[in-house]
Amino acid sequence: MNDDTQPNDVYVPTGWYTDDELRLLRQTAREVHAAAHKRASFVEVGVFRGRSAMILAQERQDRDLWLIDDCSMEGACQMTWPRGRNIIQVCKPAEEFIFCKPIALLHLDADHTEPVVREHLFKYAPHVVVGGAIVFHDFGGQEYPGVKAAWEYWLNQVASRSRHWQKTAAAGSVQVVRRV
Repeated sequence: MNDDTQPNDVYVPTGWYTDDELRLLRQTAREVHAAAHKRASFVEVGVFRGRSAMILAQERQDRDLWLIDDCSMEGACQMTWPRGRNIIQVCKPAEEFIFCKPIALLHLDADHTEPVVREHLFKYAPHVVVGGAIVFHDFGGQEYPGVKAAWEYWLNQVASRSRHWQKTAAAGSVQVVRRV
């Protein structure tokens, strides 16, 4: 392994994640795998070329990994996404995909506008099991304020009444929120 971001013999496509952010994603995936219900899936919304998806594929153990992306962004390439047993690739907008299975780890890195992030949270976050996590990319930066704004809206309007969520870790523009 080279500094715990990727095995040396595995191709990892380029993307916008830094090594520190990838380490946090890997650490979170490991922690969630140990803590969350074993039948819950890992879900990535916004795959692009699959750099972070490779980390999730390596850490998911025997869990399903759902990769959901509309494949419309220039440079997106489904050919570089991880493949394998129990890896399900969905090339359509996340808003149109019906998902109703338990989620151990939800990675949100698609459209960064507040209305779309809100929609993704309302659609996917209720399925995150106790011990599970939501990993946001581009959280809190000036470039994409919609990610944090959507989280705060969802937390205040929905999650605070029905579930307990806690910010647990951050690196760069990645924020991890755990369901406790």
